[in-house]
Amino acid sequence: MVGGRRDAGWHKEPPSVVEGSAVMADQVTLTEAEVRAFSSLLTRVSDRLGTYEEQTHQDKRYAEELKEAANDLVSRLG
Repeated sequence: MVGGRRDAGWHKEPPSVVEGSAVMADQVTLTEAEVRAFSSLLTRVSDRLGTYEEQTHQDKRYAEELKEAANDLVSRLG
């Protein structure tokens, strides 16, 4: 059901898996407003994924720098 209507979607049974890919019985028809909302959602998800990847890269770089600094300190103390 989309927006209180059932004009498309899965057949009575869920899609079967054929050689690792799902087979859809029907197509879903979206209104213009639904397309805009879905597009907006995909954009936000993409932006958040990009931010997460950037932060993860920075965190790894900082961890490497801290490890190098710790190793340097230990070698100076030893």
